[in-house]
Amino acid sequence: MGYNYSEDDDYVEDYYKGEFYNFQEFEEYTPEQVKGILDDLVKQAYKQGLVGVYLSFLSTMEPYEDYLGSPLVKAVGYRKKTTSEKKEQTFEEEVGVFSKRYNVTYPEARVLLNVKARGLIEIKEVPIL
Repeated sequence: MGYNYSEDDDYVEDYYKGEFYNFQEFEEYTPEQVKGILDDLVKQAYKQGLVGVYLSFLSTMEPYEDYLGSPLVKAVGYRKKTTSEKKEQTFEEEVGVFSKRYNVTYPEARVLLNVKARGLIEIKEVPIL
């Protein structure tokens, strides 16, 4: 098996931005047609810059229905995180640490750190008990 991108902190899961493929319930497909469809989805995902591509199948079943419906398939893979995504992840980690250290809820910690970042308040460090 190849590299495990799901465990790499520099990558985020994403999907091919093209169309999902909807297999029609009453249409017949040969094995070659199915392979061609799936190969094309994977190739398009790689062209889009995704790595570690795999296929994800979805049901079109509605909550009130009792059958799975026509399956949809999409190509899913990984891409490097953007700078803004990395900053957001770092901020979310800081919020978690802050909420535990000061014994406040996560939303309260988020607001306090946002206000602190704007320079409107100063927060004194407290020792961890």
